Amino acid sequence: MARTYHIDVAAFAADADRKWVDNLVSHFDVAGVESARRGVARRIATGALYRIALIRRLHVEFGVAIAQAVHVADRLLTSPDAPVPIAAGLELTFDRAAFQSAIDARIAEAVETFRPAIRGRPPVRRSSLDQP
Repeated sequence: MARTYHIDVAAFAADADRKWVDNLVSHFDVAGVESARRGVARRIATGALYRIALIRRLHVEFGVAIAQAVHVADRLLTSPDAPVPIAAGLELTFDRAAFQSAIDARIAEAVETFRPAIRGRPPVRRSSLDQP
């Protein structure tokens, strides 16, 4: 079974606000993000963390609209290690290994730093005097 992470790890790995990541995965279909229903935390696979971080980088550093950044990130991460044609006469090269290594380091740091929030109602505390 593949390892999954929560939204705080994705936000840290992508160097983004938690709200930005939540809006991204709510409005766009990002491969590797599982969301069951309301009240159940999203599960984000490692591949999705790479996509989210690359989408963020394309959007912030190059000004690419998010919808286009989602498409470009998918093409860059799924293509073989060769230049990816983007438009007529325009190709992008991508050092996937270096990028994934950098994101893996951020994931490792985030896993040590963030714990998923405990969801639901807190357990009832009972003192020894309340017991029959």
